[in-house]
Amino acid sequence: MEIGETFEDTVRREVMEEVGLKVKNIRYYKSQPWAFTDTVMIGFFAELDGDDKITLQEDELAMAGWYTRDEIPDDAGEISVGSEMKRVFKEGKDSLIFNREDSQ
Repeated sequence: MEIGETFEDTVRREVMEEVGLKVKNIRYYKSQPWAFTDTVMIGFFAELDGDDKITLQEDELAMAGWYTRDEIPDDAGEISVGSEMKRVFKEGKDSLIFNREDSQ
């Protein structure tokens, strides 16, 4: 995050920087502290806003792609926000996550 930036602004910026995609309808899911590195993983769901062409920032990511729910692997043994989010998406429950503005 940059100073003065909201989480949602950070998601928009990071997704654009790392894969060249615009996103909208950004929805907070959950966070998880990483004690050994004094960092936190913050999970969001979002929708594509426009062109779906991925432009990979290769110094940040090794790969990126589009996957259907059926193509998501089962990570039953992994316990992390990322693994949990993949399970939620695979099961089609991501649409149950609301914007903070929607739930007020």
